[in-house]
Amino acid sequence: MRSKATLILIAAVIVTTTVGMHLIHLLNAQHDARIAACHFSDALSGVLPS
Repeated sequence: MRSKATLILIAAVIVTTTVGMHLIHLLNAQHDARIAACHFSDALSGVLPS
């Protein structure tokens, strides 16, 4: 019985870790998309004299 509980615990840890990694990956992709959409150098074009 103890062996079965250990296997269930290990499986739960693996599933939780996998779900967490997937969520982090999705958040990083969303963050990268936001950074790509912002053109930080465009704001300086009006400030610097030409």
